[in-house]
Amino acid sequence: MKKIFLSIFCFLIISYNNLYAQNIQRIDSIPTTLEGFIELRDELAVSSQGGALLFMIAMMMYIEDIELGRKAFVISLDRSVLVFGDDYKGYSPPDYFDFHLKHLSEKPWIAKSYILNTLPEKNYLLPEKIKYRIKKEYYNTLIDGEFRVFIDCSGSIWEREMKVIKNNRGIWKVLDFRDIFVDVIPPTPLADDGF
Repeated sequence: MKKIFLSIFCFLIISYNNLYAQNIQRIDSIPTTLEGFIELRDELAVSSQGGALLFMIAMMMYIEDIELGRKAFVISLDRSVLVFGDDYKGYSPPDYFDFHLKHLSEKPWIAKSYILNTLPEKNYLLPEKIKYRIKKEYYNTLIDGEFRVFIDCSGSIWEREMKVIKNNRGIWKVLDFRDIFVDVIPPTPLADDGF
């Protein structure tokens, strides 16, 4: 009986670790051009987690280059969320999105807090390898093919939620992003060692 219990326990641990590892999304670097972002979209946004990841990458692009970041947000958002504008191909993020972008400009560490192995006590210093942990909620599929995904955040004890949906071309786009811009623990300034 002990052997059966131990075998089941080991199987569950291994299964959990494999499932947990499968939620890791990796990219080589943050794109610095729109073409690079579109190439990444074509590669990543074929899954719900990849669509969410694309939005997270757009956040990182925005804190480096506002104009490029706005275009990346247009590409990563579902068309039902967009409004007519001049950011990219006749569209812009919705007006209320500017509130979130202002908040992100004032607190760029929010975008960095979603990258694995960044920490507030280390000033959200980016690691060499950029990885995100994004989990899809399989058991609570929403209406019309919407899914909820959850992104780990080192600046919060809670994962952050996004809703994504697949468009007519099979590309996953972000539909709801409000949780992503909520404050995180601010970075701790690095101590001056006096030298």
